[in-house]
Amino acid sequence: MRLLVRAGAPVVLALGLAAPAAAAPVFSTSTIEIAPAAPLEAELVTFTIRLRNSAADDAGSVYVTVDWPLMGFLVDASGVDGAEVDHDARRITLNLPLPAGGEHRLAVRMLAPRDSGGDTLRLALRMSHFASNTDHYDQAAVAIDTRLADPGVPLGGVRVTRAGIVVLSVLGGGVLLWLVLQSLSGSRRRTPGGGAGRGVLASRVGPAAAAAAITLSMGFWVLFATMAWRDYRSLSWPGTTCTILGGRLSAQSTTRSGTRTTGGAPRDDTNYVPVLGLKYAVDGRETYSSGYDTGSRLGVGGQGGRTTELAQWSVGGTTPCWYNPDDPLDIVVLRGFGGAYLFALIPIPVFWIGLVGARTAAARD
Repeated sequence: MRLLVRAGAPVVLALGLAAPAAAAPVFSTSTIEIAPAAPLEAELVTFTIRLRNSAADDAGSVYVTVDWPLMGFLVDASGVDGAEVDHDARRITLNLPLPAGGEHRLAVRMLAPRDSGGDTLRLALRMSHFASNTDHYDQAAVAIDTRLADPGVPLGGVRVTRAGIVVLSVLGGGVLLWLVLQSLSGSRRRTPGGGAGRGVLASRVGPAAAAAAITLSMGFWVLFATMAWRDYRSLSWPGTTCTILGGRLSAQSTTRSGTRTTGGAPRDDTNYVPVLGLKYAVDGRETYSSGYDTGSRLGVGGQGGRTTELAQWSVGGTTPCWYNPDDPLDIVVLRGFGGAYLFALIPIPVFWIGLVGARTAAARD
């Protein structure tokens, strides 16, 4: 259909006229600020997002997505009225208008998990104006510093933790045992038939091998003794009520060489450990940390089993929990002894070999 105007005027198409393109907003002046600049484990980190439109025209509807870090737990957010919060996708989604020269402030508080020193919290932002096909992407990241629960003991200008002292003690005991066995072995008088009845194994285990076998076994058992002491103490920890901020599986991966079943390709054996972000009260003081069990439980069913186990803890729900009175950030929702102590049986043959060698070195005619 055509519309005719006076002579000499151009003919204008009345239908099929292209609508004028929407004015494009400018989002490039938007910023993300992080406080504190060097957060510690089990500390709250605030990401302050300033959404800006520095263009001369209004942006009628801006689609905003904020993806919070996989490593962190969402505590709360302000400036997100009417937003959709998806804890599974770890995403906040909202629509809002941004007038020309306008600004909208969002503040997202995250919990840096306990035992996450050296990891990074990284938040991602996307702003979209569909009418003008305008997109703006930004992100900000901060490294988590380690919080030392054990300040250690001064030793020669350095500080050694209690666990380090135990390790040094075991190693020192191993060296002392080797010296004793070496001395006994060197002073032993060999007579015909003196080694009869001791077997081939006893004759081939020297003082060094015996000391190493006993030391490794004792070191292994010291680790389990430390675990057992923690499990025992957890039974008397003060109890409180925890609000669940979120949950995730912490993947601890070990790559092994291939087998026949994997066709020679490296096999990735991954141990998945549940972690919960928790809010609770300690002596009337609001406290945030992360935890799950004491560390001695065995996971069953691999990733699928641990995912099912983690699913029973819903965001916003409450559960009984217990904290370490010496370190209130050490929090568990499952306490007591687990099944990991079965692995304490592994060094028994090695320890027995060490004893045989020690008896051989100490034998006197």
